[in-house]
Amino acid sequence: MACMTSYTRRSWLASVPVVALTAILSAAPAMADGPFAGYAGRWVGNGSVTYDDGKTEALKCRVTYFVVDGGSGLQQNIRCASASYKFEVRSDIDYAGGKVSGSWVEMVNNASGNVSGTASDNLIRASVKSDKLDATMSVRLSGSSQSVNISPKGLGVKTVSISLKKG
Repeated sequence: MACMTSYTRRSWLASVPVVALTAILSAAPAMADGPFAGYAGRWVGNGSVTYDDGKTEALKCRVTYFVVDGGSGLQQNIRCASASYKFEVRSDIDYAGGKVSGSWVEMVNNASGNVSGTASDNLIRASVKSDKLDATMSVRLSGSSQSVNISPKGLGVKTVSISLKKG
């Protein structure tokens, strides 16, 4: 797709944080309290979206995580904003037997979808799908930092990169 409409770009951007943050949460190594135990609380960070035409847009994000089911489940609230757009996402994520699964709803654009993938050590590979989005991603953890790289298909977006720190 050579040109991406503003509506499509906004709809896709609304899905990006969900994808990124859902995968981030499931990438933690398994612990006695469950893989999500270390994520409870507030995280903040910055990122960027690079479009196929080379333009970039900066993102600022704030995420609050609520750990459930002894650390094997997670509820998250995500708020991100760029110079031209904002979005709010709520997700429910589960981890079992090395697999990640869950659902998300983006409140501003009324979009929703599912996440599936695998997690091992400090790396996760995930697929995120809905009627408006098809993307792959990888997430790497290093201490109290998280880095996410997302590659959507056919939306005029080349990459999305987000870095978060607990704080």
